[in-house]
Amino acid sequence: MESAFRVKAMTLEHPPKLNEKERLGELPNELLDKVYAYLDVLPPSRSNLEQDPSPTRPETAPTLKQLSCTSRLWRSKTLPWLFRYCYVNLHLESPESPQELTEAHWNILPFTRFLITAGLVTCVKSMVLHARQDFSLHEPLWQRPSQKPHARFNLGSTLWPALYRVIAPEELMIVAPPATLGYLTGNTVDLADAWAFDIPFQVLSLSRSIITIPEVNRSDFVNDSPLLAAYPWKGMMLVEGSSIPAYHTYEYFLKTMPSVVPALRDGPQGKSLQGSLTSFRYTAVFPFYNHLDFVLTFVKACDLLYKLRIRITPCKGSEMLECYMDYLDPNDLWMEVDTSYTLILHTVHAMGLKGTLKEFVSDDCVESEDIRHPESMFEHVLSGWRRLTPGSYINDITPSVDE
Repeated sequence: MESAFRVKAMTLEHPPKLNEKERLGELPNELLDKVYAYLDVLPPSRSNLEQDPSPTRPETAPTLKQLSCTSRLWRSKTLPWLFRYCYVNLHLESPESPQELTEAHWNILPFTRFLITAGLVTCVKSMVLHARQDFSLHEPLWQRPSQKPHARFNLGSTLWPALYRVIAPEELMIVAPPATLGYLTGNTVDLADAWAFDIPFQVLSLSRSIITIPEVNRSDFVNDSPLLAAYPWKGMMLVEGSSIPAYHTYEYFLKTMPSVVPALRDGPQGKSLQGSLTSFRYTAVFPFYNHLDFVLTFVKACDLLYKLRIRITPCKGSEMLECYMDYLDPNDLWMEVDTSYTLILHTVHAMGLKGTLKEFVSDDCVESEDIRHPESMFEHVLSGWRRLTPGSYINDITPSVDE
């Protein structure tokens, strides 16, 4: 017993003298990958997407980022993992005139140079561009005062070539004010009633399948290449925020939400998306039914669309309504929801008859106590669709063949 105690005491008093590099460097790569995978989590940009868009990034638990700060060895080994999901706080230094706008006015160039120097170009799988600037404040620069206020100048004509000549992420997410989102994508956004909606940020996410897309020559991207036509995008998600403040205005139903959807419905970039999208997800809070009709018109023209996912009410536990309940009639909000779902269900049914649309998900029905629209109507209108879970349906209709 005494001998065992002495051995233990000696071990504690005189630990083996191994430096950090010897201890960590001897671990096999397979074991290190297990450690990284254990600490790896989804990026913050993919959480709380059902909430009203916010400029604040959610805090995360200790992950690979903290591990990368412990030593140079761990830093070098974790960088390829960390830069799979990138976040850039996008900023534009305004030139004196639109004709003088170049790639150098964007702060994206230091980021792309770092990726090249660190050998991380091929590691980037997903990217978030967070533009805090509201480009509609530059009206004297981007448009003539005599025109109706809207975002029309294609600022992205110099941004996207600078980015896509270096990297080609599988997923690109833009978080920006409505006007800025229009400028970056080269789409018209009507800002006449933007004051009534007071939407600080909207989210546009585009994703593509690397397997089905051939190798892209990044040098082919020229200054007039629009973002939405740069690739045959397969997935699109649009989070447009809350329309609740507009219900407090006089004749709210005449107001127009600031959105890229009307431009996508009628413009050439929309046509490009409609020819490639297989998945579309739309999230908003109490949008007007006439605006949702714009969204559905765009959706109906997507000939390859396989999955449609929609939410138009606050998620469970949301406090969006509380600060407005003294100023508006809740019946107005739910009347818009009822009319919207009538349009949604008939659109889903019509697309199901064509045979392309196979999956429909209503996130509103998952939290049945938060939606007044009875799911019994879903089953009545969606005849031939099989209910999997609340709000989730699979198309079992055999498509009709024209003789």
